[in-house]
Order: sequence, then structure tokens, then C-alpha cells
Amino acid sequence: MTQGFARPKGRKGQIFTASGTFTPPRVPLLVFVTAQAAGGGGGGAARSAGTLNLGGAGGGGAGESIRGLPYVIASGTLAITVNAAGTAGVGATATGAGGTGGAGGTAVICALTLLGGLGGV
Repeated sequence: MTQGFARPKGRKGQIFTASGTFTPPRVPLLVFVTAQAAGGGGGGAARSAGTLNLGGAGGGGAGESIRGLPYVIASGTLAITVNAAGTAGVGATATGAGGTGGAGGTAVICALTLLGGLGGV
């Protein structure tokens, strides 16, 4: 998952791949925010009797995103929270369905919370 500030032509930007703090060079400052929450993990494959595998499971869903959202930093710094993507579901080791993938983590930026994607089944 990558979050950052959009870079209009000729403008500077900063990209966050982990949680951190954006310290503006001056305040107030107008920034244009682009962010993507983590996707969910894919589901685990199912299995039938014997050694026959039933194929793959569904992929995880995409997390919410925003692009070019204008935001004014009036004072201080801006906290950025980046959470992990969802974990993959475990494949079935005996007859039955595989495990459901884990949900993706949320992203928090500019007082907005972007929801992570749901896990595949």
C-alpha cells in the first residue's frame, strides 16, 4: 500500500509506504492527497475427497482510495497511518473449503479513514 501527496506538474511530493509524519515546509499549506488502503488476502483453495483439488479461491477485494483530494494543513504536522494488507487464506488439507483471506488494513490520512479490502473466500 502506498500513500502520499499527489504531485501536480512542477510540485514536490512525499510518498509514505509505512506510517509516519508529514512535516510541511510552511503553514498554512494546501496539499493534494492520494491514498490507497490495503487490499484483502485471497481465499484458500478447497479440496474434495482423495487428492483432487478443486481449483483456486476468490481473490481479495481492493481497499478504498482517493486521488487528488485538496486538504489544508493549518498548523503542525500530519500523521499518516499505513496498515498491512490482508493475509492469504489457508488451503484445505482435508475435504472441505479453504480458509477465508484476511481483510486489508485501514489507512488514515487527513482525518479520513480508508477501509481495507475484504478477504477472498
